[in-house]
Amino acid sequence: MRLFITGTGTDVGKTFVTAMLNLFFLKRGIKTSVVKLVATGCQDGPESPDITFIQMSMQHYTGAQNQGRSSVLQTLDCFAFPASPHLAAEKEGKKLNPEKLMDKINSLKEAAAEEDRILLVEGAGGLMVPLNRDVLLIDLIARMDMETVIVSSSWLGTINHTLLSIEALSRRKIPIRTVILNSGPAPPSPSYCLKEIVKDNRRTIREFSGIPVIGPLEKAADPGQAMVAMENELEQLFS
Repeated sequence: MRLFITGTGTDVGKTFVTAMLNLFFLKRGIKTSVVKLVATGCQDGPESPDITFIQMSMQHYTGAQNQGRSSVLQTLDCFAFPASPHLAAEKEGKKLNPEKLMDKINSLKEAAAEEDRILLVEGAGGLMVPLNRDVLLIDLIARMDMETVIVSSSWLGTINHTLLSIEALSRRKIPIRTVILNSGPAPPSPSYCLKEIVKDNRRTIREFSGIPVIGPLEKAADPGQAMVAMENELEQLFS
C-alpha cells in the first residue's frame, strides 16, 4: 500500500494524521516507510520538524516502542525559510527539481515493495502549493501512482475546501482513499465547531463526493491516543 497524505491547506493536521497512520500500521506488525516530501521551517538541520514529531510519537506510544525499527523515516528536501516550498528554496538560491523528487519517490516505492513496507508520503501545505515557478504539488502527485488521504478541518468552511480538493484530485484521476476530519487547531470562534455543524460537515462531504469520510479526530495529546480512538474506523478503511 502507498498513501500520499495531503491536506486542504497549511496546519490542518497532516503530520498528526501521518503519525497516527504510522502507529496504526506498526501496531499490527506492518513495517512502514514514512517520508516528508518537502519541508520548510527547518531551523535545526536537514531533518524536518514533522519527521521529528513522528519519531517522538513512536517513542511515546507504548505499543510501538519495540517496533520503532520497523519504521524508516526521512525528509527528501528541507529548507529553513517557513514558506511555500518554491519561495523557501529561492531564499537559499535554489530551485526544487520535480524530476529528482520523482526519482526519489520511485526508488522509495521499489524499496518499500521489496521490504514489504507500507509507504506513507506527507506533502507540504495544500494541493496547489508550488514546488517551483512551473510545477504545483498536485502535478507531482498525479505521477506517483499513489492513493491519497485528504486531511481537512472539521469546522465551518471545510465543505468548500474539501470538495474543491476532491475535485482537483478527481480531475487528474488521482485516487482518494478517504477524507479524515481533524478537530485541531482551535477554530476562530466557538460557533465554528458546533456539534451539529461538525456532524453535518462529515455527512455532506460524503454525500457530495462519494468518498469515505472518517473522524472528526478529537483533540488528543498525541497521535497514539487519536489512533486508539479511531481504530475501528481505520480498521474498516485499511483492512
